[in-house]
Amino acid sequence: MMEKELSIDEFKLPFKVFADCVPVRGSLKSILVDLNRNSYFDIPNDLYDLIINCEGKSIFEILTIYGENNRLGIMEYFDFLIKNELIFFTEYPNDFPKID
Repeated sequence: MMEKELSIDEFKLPFKVFADCVPVRGSLKSILVDLNRNSYFDIPNDLYDLIINCEGKSIFEILTIYGENNRLGIMEYFDFLIKNELIFFTEYPNDFPKID
């Protein structure tokens, strides 16, 4: 369950992964490397795929894509990403480029 309730605005805003957080896919599981904090998080490949395929989309859009049957899992993923300060929501996702 989410510690902080998301506002309706956050559900509507696209999410972005912070530029210094880099997802890396593995064969069985993936990691999300936080370069700024010199740490990493083990993540399932499903979360890696969601990040790569859906960054720049809103939670509403993602729930539409993945369907109501996956709502709980998706919300748990976002809870993890928000709690660990790995993503943020913005009206202007194109204003935040990736680090080369």
